[in-house]
Amino acid sequence: MQNRAHSQIKIVTHRTLLRTLIPSGIVIVFLAITISTVNRVHSLSHAPVLVLHDGKAEYLFGRSMEYLEDPTQTLNIEQVSSAEYQYRFIDGETDILNFGLTDSAYWLRFTVKNESKQEEHWLLELARPSMNSVFLYTPLSDGTGFLEKRTGYIFPVSTRDAPHENFVFRLDIPSGGEVTYYLRVKDISLDLPLRIWSTPAFEIHDQMSRLILALSFGALISMLIYNGILLFVLHDRGYIYYSFFQASLLLYLASIQGYTPRYIWPNSTLPNPFVIPLTIELAGIFQILFSWEFLYFKSTAKWMRHTRNMLVGVLIVSIPPTFFIGAKILILVLPILLIINLLSFVFGVWTMTQGYKPARYFLASWSIYIIIGISVILQHMGWITIEQLIPEQAFQLGAVYLITFQSLALADRIRYYKQENINSQNELIHQQEETLKVKDELNLALEDARIDLELRVAQRTRELIDINAQLSEEINERKRVENELIRLANVDFLTGLYNRRYFFEMAKREFEISSRHKLPLSVVIIDIDTFKKINDTYGHAVGDQALTHLGKLIQHITRKTDIAARYGGEEFTILLTQTDCASACALAERLRHLVVSSPIQVGGYSIQLTISIGVSGRDYIPADENLDQLISRADQALYKAKDDGRNRVVCQRNLLGD
Repeated sequence: MQNRAHSQIKIVTHRTLLRTLIPSGIVIVFLAITISTVNRVHSLSHAPVLVLHDGKAEYLFGRSMEYLEDPTQTLNIEQVSSAEYQYRFIDGETDILNFGLTDSAYWLRFTVKNESKQEEHWLLELARPSMNSVFLYTPLSDGTGFLEKRTGYIFPVSTRDAPHENFVFRLDIPSGGEVTYYLRVKDISLDLPLRIWSTPAFEIHDQMSRLILALSFGALISMLIYNGILLFVLHDRGYIYYSFFQASLLLYLASIQGYTPRYIWPNSTLPNPFVIPLTIELAGIFQILFSWEFLYFKSTAKWMRHTRNMLVGVLIVSIPPTFFIGAKILILVLPILLIINLLSFVFGVWTMTQGYKPARYFLASWSIYIIIGISVILQHMGWITIEQLIPEQAFQLGAVYLITFQSLALADRIRYYKQENINSQNELIHQQEETLKVKDELNLALEDARIDLELRVAQRTRELIDINAQLSEEINERKRVENELIRLANVDFLTGLYNRRYFFEMAKREFEISSRHKLPLSVVIIDIDTFKKINDTYGHAVGDQALTHLGKLIQHITRKTDIAARYGGEEFTILLTQTDCASACALAERLRHLVVSSPIQVGGYSIQLTISIGVSGRDYIPADENLDQLISRADQALYKAKDDGRNRVVCQRNLLGD
């Protein structure tokens, strides 16, 4: 009974304790959740502000940004800028945001306040020329929405806000103003070195970057040509793999730096989605093949041979899908490329331990390249982020280091084989001297033959170099003559302007570009007033001088992109690209004043010239009209100028008003 009573008292005590603790625990949990929620809302609602001020011209501002992941890639600017998404953005924690390999789109939000008294025009730079798509949204001044600027690696170069390989946007922020921008980025690898520059500082930085890139590209191209020549001279399989590796690496660097889409195929975006992963795959294939060929394996472990064949096979199989899925294949290729870099180092160590001396130079030449290559791959995969490392430029400098020191490795490899050959010959000679001294004369004859052969090879090499130099001079001379013939066929010999045939050839092409991109286009037709009277009064020589004089004035006033030609007789015509009718009329009026103020001097006296001009602009003609109709309207305007008394400009706009 006593035990039972003790148990009942214990149960009652436990129940009382639970009744006391449970409500207290609920209150504590509720308070903790409330405090956590308040702290989170406070953290999320705090938008960092980047302050621009005098004395600092460069801002790496990853920590002043907020980001929002869009896994479905369906969000738009109206959604992400709404109150619903205001607190879903997360503050950036590093100067360079790096999201690694991802199929998501990311929205970035940053607020910039300009406290500079000297600078109102800033530049936003994303130093990733291969970024798939980059959309910048700037709030309109009236608060009704955003101004969208769409560009990216898969878009034409003409869509960029500034003509540059990187993505550069102009930020116009008045002194004391504060603007919140949104940036949408999408690529398979998202590391985002975003900077804001003052315009003078960016120009200085850009000049230095271009100088470094020009020197590195020059070195790479020179070494590619040099190794190509050695390939044809030596017929060595290692040079085949090495030359293709260099070519793939050079095309990759040119593409990743944005030079191929800007200069090689500026009007096409078809190669852009697959050219970078394709060159990476080709470079990986030829890298491992060259490493295997260069290193002298006296005995090869089976696992090394199987690993080499498997990696090469996987890269070859990955090439066809690259043309369809583009950069997404890098999710598979980048880890393989990481393994290849490590395996190249393993190959070098293996052969060096086997006594192969050129392996030392191989490891020295590949060391920096492999370290930089692995760092770049890991940064693109999002495993590391080196804030001062621009992956593409670092990789390019590593490639220059590789190519330079690899030449020493190849030279040492040749010396090694030559030394082995000499050692074998000396050993054979020593054995022969010990056993058959009577064959000394034969050995001497063989040595003389070897030296003679080397001399012949050296002489033949010099002859080939001389022949190549002569061929190069002949080719250059032929190209110069061809260019001169083309110029003479297209230029009027008297005025130095284009002739009528070439004008129509170029005008048709510019008209098609204007139609395709909906760009303005204008035609100006010029006629010298009373030209027949000048010929009759002063003679044809003076008339020719008047034509030449007007041709020089037209060349002086027109741009390089304009097409000026002698239309026939005393008539001239100018095709003004990307110029509306009003601007064309203004240029025509300047030309007319210039002619009036520039009389020609003949025999100590001046002859006053005047011209009549007709102007027609594409912005006043329906889109379904053609080039002939555009020229016809300018011709009608010219006749109107003649009828109204000459020495005047008549625009098509004026005719339509009549």
